[in-house]
Amino acid sequence: MTAHIFEVTAITGRKFRIMTTSEELAVVEALKRMSQYEASEGAIATRRIETAA
Repeated sequence: MTAHIFEVTAITGRKFRIMTTSEELAVVEALKRMSQYEASEGAIATRRIETAA
């Protein structure tokens, strides 16, 4: 499987960069790292930054 680096942005503007194999897993991991308020609002943007070699 190929890993990608995703950037997930919270409602507050904080950005989380996570390396994983799918966008869904990146969002789940970012939600774990967010504050309770940020997580309750959910991720507002996700984009793939690069493919890890």
